[in-house]
Amino acid sequence: MASKNKHVPSKHLQIAAILEAASDAITVQTLDGTILRWNKGAEKLCGYTAKEIIGKSFSILLPVNRLDEVSQIADLIKTGESVNHYDTIRKRKDGTLISVSISVSPIKDNKGRIIGASTIARDITEQKNEEDKFRVATLNILEDLSAEKKALQKALNRLGTLDKMRDTILNSGHELKSPLGPIKIQSQMLLAGDLGNVNSKQKASLHMILNNVDRLNRVMTDITDTAKLESNSVSLVYEKISMAGLIKEAVKQLDIKAKEGGISMVVRHMALPPVSADRQRIMEVITNLLENAIKFTPAKGRIVVAAEKVKDKVLVRITDTGIGISKENQKKLFTRFFQVDSSITRRFGGTGLGLSICKGIIEAHHGKIWVESKGLGRGSTFSFTLPAV
Repeated sequence: MASKNKHVPSKHLQIAAILEAASDAITVQTLDGTILRWNKGAEKLCGYTAKEIIGKSFSILLPVNRLDEVSQIADLIKTGESVNHYDTIRKRKDGTLISVSISVSPIKDNKGRIIGASTIARDITEQKNEEDKFRVATLNILEDLSAEKKALQKALNRLGTLDKMRDTILNSGHELKSPLGPIKIQSQMLLAGDLGNVNSKQKASLHMILNNVDRLNRVMTDITDTAKLESNSVSLVYEKISMAGLIKEAVKQLDIKAKEGGISMVVRHMALPPVSADRQRIMEVITNLLENAIKFTPAKGRIVVAAEKVKDKVLVRITDTGIGISKENQKKLFTRFFQVDSSITRRFGGTGLGLSICKGIIEAHHGKIWVESKGLGRGSTFSFTLPAV
């Protein structure tokens, strides 16, 4: 028996096979929007089988507020124009909405007349959600700013991608931090009485100004550090350093703060080999982990810092008797802007970027960082490794 494809050119069969195998949603429709072809990718994206949708209007895939798209795109196609990487919304068979990026090209007959259009659609829902989360979190961080906040909000509303947001933060970070130095110096001079006598109320006001200058400086540093780490533009200055000495120095710096909170700190470490690392950046990691331990450990609590050599690595552990972390939150803890308890972190301050910065620094040194906790109220252990020299 003759094959039913006997008179179909092999080139057309090849094209049909390619379209069917493509992971993207590929459709063909007439100029009035009637669907003629529907591949497996389109079925997966929108939920309709080819049998269910071929012959129907393309408008079935559009939300009510986007029905004009069919005619608008058709008008462009009729002139021979194409639509490339246009972000829009599509409606699935079950009624759910998905973000897609579409490209539409005209289809011509043998005489060069435009008779229809082909559409390629790709699901970008996850990308859009990530962009939205990043945008919202950034606006929350900047809620204490006045003029700077308004300027950045306006800029963020114009940004379309994470890359553009990152570039803008890197470029504007220096400009936002530049005025802080003179403000801090002048406030310190006023507080010291260098510019005349100040009364107790004025001193209290100056202390408030200095505290908020330091807070704003930390916020901007965290934001720019995150952007640099994500764009691989952080320059590390490697030197041979003693982890035991670095740990001792960090604990000494924070010991008073721990004692003020009624927390004791203990250091335990074996003889450790040196590591080749950026001293300032690793100090930043240890300090951040210790500050978190102090912040979330109640009075009469205890923090133990231990280090040892494990094979060809130096392993550092910081264990506290604090509030603990649920198993679910442990998986998200090193994600940027994630905060276990927003009410607690708001009370103590913080951007939700500290642990993601620590992760970026350690991984840039070819090490690993993780957290362990038996659950809420049962303390936590933050650990990281660095290659030994």
